[in-house]
Amino acid sequence: MERLAREGRLAETRTSFRTRLAARLLPEIAFADVRESRLVLGMALADPEAVAAAAASRPGHKQLDLFEAAAASASGADPRVAAEDPLLAAVRARGGATWARMVAALDGAIGLLRARGATLADLERIASRGRGVAAVRARTIATAMAALDARLLQFGARDGRAMGALLANAIAAADTVELVTVIGALGIEAKWLLAWEPSDLAWFRAIDEKLSPHGGFARVTLPAFDHPLEGTRERDPLEVLTEEVARILDAPPDDEIIVPVLGDLTFSPSSTPPTGLERLQLVRASDAGLQARAAVVAVEEALAAGALVERVVVALPVLDERTLAPLRRAFEDAGLVSYESRGAPLGSAPVIATAMLALELSASLERHAVARLLRSGYVDAPRLVPEGTDGRDATRSLVRVAQALESSATASGDDPESRLVRTAAAPASTSFRRNEEHQEADAALAGKVANVLAAPAKARTRIEHIRAARALWSALGLGARAGRGGLSAFARDEAPEGVARAERLAIARDARAWDGLVSVLDLYEMTTHRAHALDQELDAELFRLELAELLDGSGSRPGAGRAGAIRFSRLADVPGDPLDLLVVLDANEGLLPRDDGHDALAGPTLLDALARGVDRSKTTFIAPAPGIRRAQELAALAMAAAEAERIVIVSVREDASGAPLGPSPVVTALERQGAVASSVQNEAKALGASDDVLLRVRREREREGFFLDPSRPRSDVVGQIRTSDEARAILRNATGGGERPLAVTSLERFAKCPFMGFAQAVLAAREPMPHDELPDAREEGTLVHDALAEAFTATREAWPKSPRDAEAIMRDGLAAADVVLERWQGHAPLRAIVRLKVRDSVRAVLAAAILDEAWDFALAEKAFGARSRDAWPALHIDYEGERLTLRGTIDRIDQSRGGKKALRVVDYKRSKSTVRDAGSSLGETALQVPLYACLSAQELGVPATGTYLPFQARDVAEAKTPPAVEQKMVDLVTRVGGASISPVEHRAISLVIAARSGTLAPFPADDSECRNCAVSGGCRKPRFAMAPAEDLEEP
Repeated sequence: MERLAREGRLAETRTSFRTRLAARLLPEIAFADVRESRLVLGMALADPEAVAAAAASRPGHKQLDLFEAAAASASGADPRVAAEDPLLAAVRARGGATWARMVAALDGAIGLLRARGATLADLERIASRGRGVAAVRARTIATAMAALDARLLQFGARDGRAMGALLANAIAAADTVELVTVIGALGIEAKWLLAWEPSDLAWFRAIDEKLSPHGGFARVTLPAFDHPLEGTRERDPLEVLTEEVARILDAPPDDEIIVPVLGDLTFSPSSTPPTGLERLQLVRASDAGLQARAAVVAVEEALAAGALVERVVVALPVLDERTLAPLRRAFEDAGLVSYESRGAPLGSAPVIATAMLALELSASLERHAVARLLRSGYVDAPRLVPEGTDGRDATRSLVRVAQALESSATASGDDPESRLVRTAAAPASTSFRRNEEHQEADAALAGKVANVLAAPAKARTRIEHIRAARALWSALGLGARAGRGGLSAFARDEAPEGVARAERLAIARDARAWDGLVSVLDLYEMTTHRAHALDQELDAELFRLELAELLDGSGSRPGAGRAGAIRFSRLADVPGDPLDLLVVLDANEGLLPRDDGHDALAGPTLLDALARGVDRSKTTFIAPAPGIRRAQELAALAMAAAEAERIVIVSVREDASGAPLGPSPVVTALERQGAVASSVQNEAKALGASDDVLLRVRREREREGFFLDPSRPRSDVVGQIRTSDEARAILRNATGGGERPLAVTSLERFAKCPFMGFAQAVLAAREPMPHDELPDAREEGTLVHDALAEAFTATREAWPKSPRDAEAIMRDGLAAADVVLERWQGHAPLRAIVRLKVRDSVRAVLAAAILDEAWDFALAEKAFGARSRDAWPALHIDYEGERLTLRGTIDRIDQSRGGKKALRVVDYKRSKSTVRDAGSSLGETALQVPLYACLSAQELGVPATGTYLPFQARDVAEAKTPPAVEQKMVDLVTRVGGASISPVEHRAISLVIAARSGTLAPFPADDSECRNCAVSGGCRKPRFAMAPAEDLEEP
């Protein structure tokens, strides 16, 4: 278009020209576009009575026999339609995504058949032949086509895909002078158009027949190679294309000779060799990301060499988001402005994903999904709280509700709304705490959120779904938030860079996407109103699917965005543009060229049946020639290459799933004829990476190489931090040398692996703690600890009595534990089994303690080093100028009965195997109990020891501490020979002294630790270098 305009010629796109002709020659007909037609088809087919009426009005209509009708009814199909089309009725009965796919397949088949000139009468002719596959499919498509046309005619519209045939008839009947006036010229030429359907060639041919008697013309010009006449030569793609157009036109098109820059693309041994190898570069990339970077490098080199931006194109055989998404990112990272007419799909924008998630939540109100919605940043919190509430307080309340939903199992309730509110208002847990003042406000907010989200579930008809969607999005404030965050990024005049630029782009994308969603919903409502389907019932899932389908087909960007931008385009849209650089991506087998596809319903069987025995005087249907799509795509490549000064063709070795991909036959043929291919793998320098990226690559390689070198070479990159004064201060403060004590559990991580301790204590890396409906081992352990603490604390006064009242201790202890378990109840039925299991553990531990006459319970869950008023002071260890301050919580402390006073620290473990492992690593990686014993002795002035106790009911009765472990425990807590600290304290402070010196190499005490380490990815140890994990749990 631009090229012809610069040459002073009147030019127009085929679509615009066809639409203009239809508006003037068929003014009484309104044509529905592709999106409207699919939507109306769904509405038409959803009405069984209307489908039956449309089917009965078809020419050649035939009732099915009794057997077919009975089979359809047995499948659950609507009896009003079962006698007409069992397939259609049975799929409608299933509904949901299955029905949406069926409507899409039927719409695609109708579009394909109308493009090839097939009519309803043609389908009826095939349907009347019997029960074969072709007959069954023809009958189903005919039913759908009749229903679509009948519903469109109700509001005076026709399927836009039937425009070609109607326009051809109108042109034939038009006055020649009027036609010339409408066209604006006596002759027209179609150039650089390679994809022609019979429906388009029909009206183009009609124009030629109308104008030619008066000296006018309508000419199709196609590219051709200048071949010598050879009878045995294989036809090239341009000849295949020319013959197909000539077959439909009944006349040969004009030709335009082009240079075979890439050869004649027949891929045969005798093919014409390429004439432009000197301007061709083949590149093989390992994946789509590196392919995108290779494209960036090619574009940057061309621009540096003087290429004009508007003469640079990156072309793809198909506009596939798996290629486009990394391509957009790569160009953005390189600071190159790009343009693609369609743009990223609206449905992929975060604000649209949030809006669709809100609609989806109306039925289930699943807590994790609701939490994700509340955390999205698109919910306007002030709209959900009482008027006058400060906006920041409303936002904080929204975050707290999200945290509560994430950290609490779904509470029991009669319906989804009550379950959501009770879950959000659940008492504080160990992973989420809030005060009572906030709890009431949060419960009110959760109730409002539940009411808002549940409202769309009441919708039954199309208009109710439309209104419910608008009301939901308005109540949540999604439209107000879309494109409104971070508006300060627009307050500066200078060109934005870095974060500011990314912020602007994100805001613009959200604003555009939201406008698109509003337009799509308006279109949905307008089309529904015109199709008299406002009161038609449909389920919420189908409404969302129809809306999503409209969104997928709505992406478009203003044409002004092309100015000064690198263009991303379909390869078929490139011919006709003189280029300084053409970059062709996805040059892989099956993609360039694509083989002829087969429609799900209008496949080869039906097309062959339609073409067989056709009387050309009675039908306009023309079957596609074999290999025509392949020829069209290769012709597009040949034309684009012929006018490009430089060509870069890139293929990838593997797809997004890691499956291998072969190069395109084009690439293989060019290599065979002398083209040289360069390989792009993970070589950052070859991709023009910055110094920062290269530094990161070197560091990552060194870190991974550390585990592959038996000598384990340490450096400031891995294993040994270069400790400046600032670094030493950070390490000291983070390891209990400052105001904040170090948790004893963090100290044990340093003992297990220095890097693990560093990641947890210094970098504050935390393992995610999912809270599912059923607890994992950690959550179950926390529940057991809480229940045991309540059980022992409630019976504190009964333990010193002699004899003990075992029945009263058990009764009161279990009653106290039941209070804890009652708070832990949830909606999931299997939680009751876990509760019973925990209660059995409490019973078993209480029973064992009752039988142990040597010890009385004293304290439970005793904190030290914490800010609570009843907590003990932190444990301080001073040694050679270094100080270590520790904090923690002691599971249980017992005191001896009568005689010599002594203390015993009890630490609960899950099973006897974990108790055994703790005993074997006592003093090395198991430090909690001896350190707790040191602190208890210090605070209470009584000698202390410690033990481990399994809490699983099956293991408690057999639990007995081996004498060797008892003695080792005593040795670890005893200060020998006037020493200032005990052996376990010495071990503790030695660990932090090493960490403060920067010695943080990932050397685990036991290699099996790596298998379950939450930060194993941080140290870069490859999985294959990890020792197999042993099964620590006994059956």
